[in-house]
Amino acid sequence: MLGNLGITVNSATTQNMQLKNVPAVMVTARLLPFARPGEAIDVTVSSMGNAKSLRGGTLLMLPLKGADGQVYAMAQGNVVVGGAGASANGSKVQVNQLAVGRIAGGALVERAVQAAVTQQGGTMQMELREMDFDTTQRIVAAVD
Repeated sequence: MLGNLGITVNSATTQNMQLKNVPAVMVTARLLPFARPGEAIDVTVSSMGNAKSLRGGTLLMLPLKGADGQVYAMAQGNVVVGGAGASANGSKVQVNQLAVGRIAGGALVERAVQAAVTQQGGTMQMELREMDFDTTQRIVAAVD
């Protein structure tokens, strides 16, 4: 997986890769329709290795690429983990997942995705940023 992302790791390291204090993570985000450069979007950070927790972690600046290999956003920030865990005297308790976290507004959009407004066969299709009935009714009234 790391090789597909352009990260070279020698074969001796991949045999016993144990990253506990510096976790290897996968960072994902959803680029919303009509997102413009400079807009902030949320990112999800997931541990790829055997790190026990991402609590208190900070993501260093990282480019977020699309399926076409182009950079669409840059992410960085403090990771917020929704789980909790504790251990003492051989006992351990954990609630929710500690190896997954979010960074609210943790990425800035660098490149917009062009959303096509097409007209085919006498019909027009539009994508709404905020879809609700009232907005749709006002658009229909304006077009009519």
